[in-house]
Amino acid sequence: MKIFIDANEYQRFIRTTKPDLGDLKILKKILKKPGKEGTKPYTLVTTEQVIDEYYREEDVQIKSNRKKISEKKVAFALFEKPTDKQSVHEKALVERAKKIESSFDALVKKEMASFDKKSGEVKRLMEDLFKLAGNPIACDDDILRAVEIRLSQGKYPPKTNGSIGDAINWEILLSQPDDVEYVFITKDTDFVTEDGSLRKSLQIEWDKDHSEKIKIYPYIGDFLEAIGEKKKLTVSKRPQILKKTSTEEGLLESSSNLVSVSDSSTMWVVPKTVTGGTYLVNPASVAGTNWTTVSGAGSTFTSSGANNFFTNVATVNVNFCPSCGAEKNQLVRLNTTAFYFSKNSYKCLTCGNTFEV
Repeated sequence: MKIFIDANEYQRFIRTTKPDLGDLKILKKILKKPGKEGTKPYTLVTTEQVIDEYYREEDVQIKSNRKKISEKKVAFALFEKPTDKQSVHEKALVERAKKIESSFDALVKKEMASFDKKSGEVKRLMEDLFKLAGNPIACDDDILRAVEIRLSQGKYPPKTNGSIGDAINWEILLSQPDDVEYVFITKDTDFVTEDGSLRKSLQIEWDKDHSEKIKIYPYIGDFLEAIGEKKKLTVSKRPQILKKTSTEEGLLESSSNLVSVSDSSTMWVVPKTVTGGTYLVNPASVAGTNWTTVSGAGSTFTSSGANNFFTNVATVNVNFCPSCGAEKNQLVRLNTTAFYFSKNSYKCLTCGNTFEV
């Protein structure tokens, strides 16, 4: 079986700041796998046109991705710097924002280091794959004449942005031996329709001179799944259930036992300032400054009225709908916030109510 991969699929691995190298590694592995009597079951075929298209993009895309990462910033428009007019709490938030900004810069540096490492691996894997493909097929005079005739007749693949690269690659594929099974990995609409199948006119051309079919796959991973070299991924369509913990630095995902606090009209996750009154705590125990420790579902907390700030609570969550009382497995998070002084929106699947905390 011979495998031809469109330049766009190679370029996909350098157009992201977080390239997944798994498919390239598996492809390299199967190309090196020995077959019967010294033959290889899978052979990669490429053209000078494809290699040229890829390398024209490689350094440009990697440089662009590094710029995207380096320009990431965290901004606090409301808390630029401490002033005498700010309360103690507001000044504390400003200092907290500075710490978060410093931590964020460290994360950006870490992401840059990870990207540099992975982009280097992508470059090496591409070099290895092109070496395994052997000598790329050149566009000779016969291919150029065939391309000129194709374009004059308005056939697919058309001339795109002044480029005839797709037409060159297709004419080269048509010129290959007719007794070999071919795999063509592409999602370029110059070759395939919306459902991913080869355009009818191109299929007729192929069938005319080839006894073996040509199989189309949009991505390398789809081909690897089809031949059993990669497990199929199943994606759950169930809504994500909120599970969130709180620290003084912000809100993070967790599967810990979680707590929510509410009064007669409001539900929130801590940290939260309250001025007095009785509040329902559900379901776990909590402890903090200037207020009594409570525990158990349905327990109540009576504020001392001293503007209690729930800074010592370790875990928080919305555990029930404030409208119908539905449990947390019926609550769907509608958005995610980055810092503890932000709000989140939720929707109840039982009554349809949307609320913020």
